[in-house]
Amino acid sequence: MPLHSAGLEVLVELSSRECPIHTHIVSCNHEVAPTLSTILKDLLSFDNGTRIDVVDYVQLENTQASSHLDIVASIMEAPGVTNWDDNPRPRLLSALSIPSKPKGLGACSLSLPADMLQTSVYPVAGKGENARPEWLSCLSPMGAITAPHKDYHGSSQVMYHISGEKLWMLWPPTPNNLLWYGKRRDRTSTTNRTVEAIREMEGMTVLHVKDPIGFSLPPYGIHAVITFSASSHAGIRVWGYDWIDEAFPAIINEIEWAGNAASNRIPASDGIEILQDILAELKNWDRLLKEKGMHGRADYASQLLAEARKKAHAKVSALTKQVSNVRIGNAAGEKY
Repeated sequence: MPLHSAGLEVLVELSSRECPIHTHIVSCNHEVAPTLSTILKDLLSFDNGTRIDVVDYVQLENTQASSHLDIVASIMEAPGVTNWDDNPRPRLLSALSIPSKPKGLGACSLSLPADMLQTSVYPVAGKGENARPEWLSCLSPMGAITAPHKDYHGSSQVMYHISGEKLWMLWPPTPNNLLWYGKRRDRTSTTNRTVEAIREMEGMTVLHVKDPIGFSLPPYGIHAVITFSASSHAGIRVWGYDWIDEAFPAIINEIEWAGNAASNRIPASDGIEILQDILAELKNWDRLLKEKGMHGRADYASQLLAEARKKAHAKVSALTKQVSNVRIGNAAGEKY
């Protein structure tokens, strides 16, 4: 496999230390058990013009498949490839964020536990009687390895493992871990970033999954995954009162990181885009307050939300001014 040596380095590093088991298990409910064929039904129900996030683990980059069948073929062919340097070079494709359809994963009625539903909101697909939780699923080939990363901007997540075998490595969003991640975010590396994370970040837990199981990731939870066999899982974002103490300090941390674009060596335009994404996601906390406003922590959450929104808007204004000044300066230079 193209990432065999990198995966072996990770497993050797893990074997040299004690690795606590991830204990945040979530009892998801379903009327029909999801299977690999359920996820394939979702993937193949979309026409090829529908954009689905795809990553190629040979080239280590986001890509696009000419057909959704290419993804399935890549996953099926991966175990039999003997030369990953062939011309044309084989691809090791994974489909990320596959929307659930009423006749696919949606038909399984996969849902969160009742106690979580009482204090949280989540994305919904459809309206009225047809409304259902908007789970997104992922298909991964044998040999896929994701480097440490975080998803979204402040939501927690519930993952539900459906099929195959994976090893999840998870790190909590402590200030030290977020600082470590911020210094390496969106940058290429010639080293094994996962091994670095195991050695340098704190509080790592692991979860080896083969059978169906649900588990949660906190807001800004950093994670990396090794896939041992063709696998599928589903995930859903959750905004809830139980997570506000973890979410908002990390949201402020990311706002500061994106707002200080120059010192973090990212273009101001990228900083603005990240801040706008954060502002868009903050609207989900508004929805939580609207739908679950009688909760005892609603006032506290409202205060944290207002502070985060104010800071994000201020950073957007400052970066927009910087970009405008640069354009004015460039125009003046061209004039003279």
